[in-house]
Amino acid sequence: MPSIAEAVADAKDGICRRLSTTPGLTEADGIWVASAVVSPDELAPGTNVVSLGDVTITSGTPPGLAGDQGSPSLAGLVEVTVLEGDETAIRKARRQAAELMGLVKATIAADPTVDNTIQPPGGTRVAISALSETPVDWKGQAARRATYPFTVSWSSHVA
Repeated sequence: MPSIAEAVADAKDGICRRLSTTPGLTEADGIWVASAVVSPDELAPGTNVVSLGDVTITSGTPPGLAGDQGSPSLAGLVEVTVLEGDETAIRKARRQAAELMGLVKATIAADPTVDNTIQPPGGTRVAISALSETPVDWKGQAARRATYPFTVSWSSHVA
């Protein structure tokens, strides 16, 4: 019998695989979909990132239900860095980050089971929690960064 931990690991791998093969979120599009949090220093100039971070799990199996039940919540981050530090760069970073966040949300909404890696009852949803915009020094060059933290949450029952 698989555990909730195994179900979460499968779901995280499935979410990463699904996002990284979505048009607009591929390496060819200049996007790195990472299955763990990455440091901006790991990125090549012009590469933006969708990173999948820590997962918290609220668990508990009601009496009479065989198996294990949990409600995982996966923390994610869309991060766009645009070289230059002027108003045009600020707006470009914001717009690109919003478009990537929209693709992440639409991809999960289109297939809440994420290629059958999230087991029923599912209820998969994506919540956006903020927009952060900061000036950064990108390897000695002025840049602007826009970031959208998000969560992917669902409920699972493993029999």
